[in-house]
Amino acid sequence: MTVYKPANSPNYLYDFQLHGRRYHGTTGCRSKRDAQAVENRRRAEAALPTTKRPPITVDEACGLYQEKVEELPSWKTMEYMLKELVAGLGKKKLVGEVGQRDLQKYFAGRRRGRSPSTVNRQP
Repeated sequence: MTVYKPANSPNYLYDFQLHGRRYHGTTGCRSKRDAQAVENRRRAEAALPTTKRPPITVDEACGLYQEKVEELPSWKTMEYMLKELVAGLGKKKLVGEVGQRDLQKYFAGRRRGRSPSTVNRQP
C-alpha cells in the first residue's frame, strides 16, 4: 500500500499513480487501517470516475440548441418547432424527467385536427 505517515504529521497520507497520473493527499486518519480504507476509496474514485451532469430544463436545452443552429437557413422553421416543444412539454420540466408517455401526449396533441403529413411541418 502507498499509505505512509511523515515524522512531523499526526495523520497518514496516501500517494499512488494510476494511468500516469499522480494522486496524493492526506487521509485525515490517525490509524493505518482507516488510512488504507480511505486510500482504497480514492483509488476506486480515480479508476471509475462518476461524472454527474447538472440537471437541465427543456427550455435551457432548446436555448443551447438555438446557439448552435441560429445561423442556419432552417432556423425559422426550427424556432417555431422549439417554441411549440417548450410549450407542450413545459418550460420548467427537466430533460431527465421527460419520458415516453410525455412525448406520446405531446405528439398526440399535435396530431389533433391535422393530417399525419403536416404534424412536422406546422406549429
